[in-house]
Parts: sequence; structure tokens; C-alpha cells
Amino acid sequence: MVRLLVAAGLFAGESLADELAFIRHFHHHPRNLLLHHLGFPLTLLGALVLASSVSIAGVPGHVVLAVLYTLGFLALDRLVGLGYALVFVLLGGAVSWIRARGGGWPIGLGLLLTGGATQVLGHVIYERALPAFRAFEALFTTPFYLLLTIYMRLGYRPGLEREIEALRPRWNGAGRRLG
Repeated sequence: MVRLLVAAGLFAGESLADELAFIRHFHHHPRNLLLHHLGFPLTLLGALVLASSVSIAGVPGHVVLAVLYTLGFLALDRLVGLGYALVFVLLGGAVSWIRARGGGWPIGLGLLLTGGATQVLGHVIYERALPAFRAFEALFTTPFYLLLTIYMRLGYRPGLEREIEALRPRWNGAGRRLG
């Protein structure tokens, strides 16, 4: 799968480790990373609430989205994929709770914007740079990275952690620095 993503031009890097090094370059300040760990779940919940208002072949949109994400993450790393499967079960419950109380697109949009603003503020305040926004990275690779960083803090895949850190300097100078 990684070769396919590289060939399709969806990765900035030449491998999974290189792509994750690119992402780490833009998320290396601990407070920015914390804001992403707090903001991304809000963004994801907002997207799921919005997706829940449509169905595809009779399946609620938020379920389709959760399955697609989980399968994609499983293809890159089983533990991250399983972790997101659990996250999607929990967020699916939250979507049901919100919808049962009459919440729909205004709540979904509010969550999406709040989570997104939290993450942008992390970049501006702590990284002193604008986000290196690439759609695939923002929607797929960075969420993968966020859960992986939690696992790596617990000792998971130390070899990958070292490889990411060794590749990170390659991305120095990438991005738009602020003042």
C-alpha cells in the first residue's frame, strides 16, 4: 500500500517513515502535538456527524467513513488500525447520541471548525509556521501519525521511531515560517 501511495503522489516522502518524518517536522513542538491530539477527535467527530446525514447503499455515511478509514489504517499498521476501530466505535456512539437529541449539521460543523481551529492555532503559536496543508496528509496520514505517536511513546516500534527522527532533518526548510 505504501508503494501505491508514493507512486500516486499522495506521500511527500519516499516511504512511510519519510512521510511520517515530514509530518513530524510540522508537529514536533509538544504543545502543538497536544493541541492536535485534542483537536483532531473534535474534527473527526464533526465529520462523522455531518456524514451521518447521508447514506450509501443504505449504510449511514459515518459508518462508511469509519470502515474506509479503519481499512486504510489497518493496511499501514495493524495496531493503529485496531486503535482507530475502537475510536470509531466510541465516536459512533457519540454520533448516535448527538443525532438522537436533534443535533445534525450545525453541531457537526461546529465540532469540525473548533477542532480544525485548535490544530491551526497549534501550528501558528507553537511551530511558528502555517500548516503544510496537503489534503491526503490532513485527512489520512496525520491522523494515522497522531495515534502512532501515542503508541511510540509507550515503546511501540522503536525502530520506526528512530528512522522517523533520523529522516526529519531532510524536511528542514519545508513549509511557511511566520515572522
